[in-house]
Amino acid sequence: MVQTFRDIEREQFAISPKTCEWTIRAMTALRANIDINIKMHGPRDHISQGDIFMFNHFARFETFIPQFLIALETGVYCRSIASGEFFVEDNSFSRYLRALGGVPNDYERLLPFLAEEILRGGKVVVFPEGGMVKDRRVIDADRPHPKRPDYSIYSRSADTRRAHHTGAALLGLCIDGFKIGLSALIDKGKTGELRRWATILERSEDDLLATLAKPTLMFPANITFHPLRVDQNLLARAADMFTGGLSPKMAEEMIIEGNLMFKKTDMDIRLGDPVNPRDQFNWLDRRLLAKRVEQAQSIDDLFKPAKTIEKITDRIAQFAITRNIKPLRDHCMSVMYSNLTINVSHLASRLIMMWLKDGVTEVDISHFDHTLYLAIKN
Repeated sequence: MVQTFRDIEREQFAISPKTCEWTIRAMTALRANIDINIKMHGPRDHISQGDIFMFNHFARFETFIPQFLIALETGVYCRSIASGEFFVEDNSFSRYLRALGGVPNDYERLLPFLAEEILRGGKVVVFPEGGMVKDRRVIDADRPHPKRPDYSIYSRSADTRRAHHTGAALLGLCIDGFKIGLSALIDKGKTGELRRWATILERSEDDLLATLAKPTLMFPANITFHPLRVDQNLLARAADMFTGGLSPKMAEEMIIEGNLMFKKTDMDIRLGDPVNPRDQFNWLDRRLLAKRVEQAQSIDDLFKPAKTIEKITDRIAQFAITRNIKPLRDHCMSVMYSNLTINVSHLASRLIMMWLKDGVTEVDISHFDHTLYLAIKN
């Protein structure tokens, strides 16, 4: 029997329950033996309700934590997007990441593939900052230009500030746009479209109807560590010894992340309120989406940039999705950063910055402590 592309794709990125179960046991044991206290805030049913989970990205090891907690809570092994550099070679590590549900960010069918997974009942973890961000300044002090995003992060590799990635927003819009469009077609009596898409997605018609009735929910969440220490640790010293010297960037990561794991640290994960992509669509969008779904030959067609579509009528229908990408992305970022867990160090840093802005460069420690105490009490 000749394998189709989808068969090969499914085999290449197949999640291995055995590997996931082993990893969960290993992380459970590790969690019991390191000094990091992981606490998730928010209603527990949010995890089971969500389809797309968005997290800020501060440390390397935290990329496994959301999937670990989701699996413990729901029993679902979810997908995550990882840097393509980890999949360049077909080695044990890349195979391990794929077995855990990892998909390279440079995979040509990344978003359509993830959309199909979600439409089959899966979940996806996304880090929209697109890399580890140590600089927590995400809003410019000056009023942003109307055409620039309200939120941005500092990219160390490019040495400039850039907007957050839009992949999660596009994913949510395409999935919900598909649900809106297909539901409208079914309501018009075009049941052949239900059969056609059930075949494309390899689902029964009843299962697909149940999926269409479920809202597509995105949950922005914020991970906060406290305290952050910059003193040397065993991990950083060992890495420096065996590698013959670390780059400044790697040395910083080893120091910070080693201290997070080996010294008492709170890791607070705060889930924000759910974001429903459907709120972005107006009545005209809904009519256009039905036309777009009817024309589409696969889920991939819904992800095409409007400017790449030849027929103007088809381009207008696709615009119902693409015009909402940045507004949805910015709304999700607002929810994500508003769920920061405030700690004493945040207040102390803010206090120091306010004094510096007023020209105060020296202050008595007792006055500092008293002011900080009043800030906490109030």
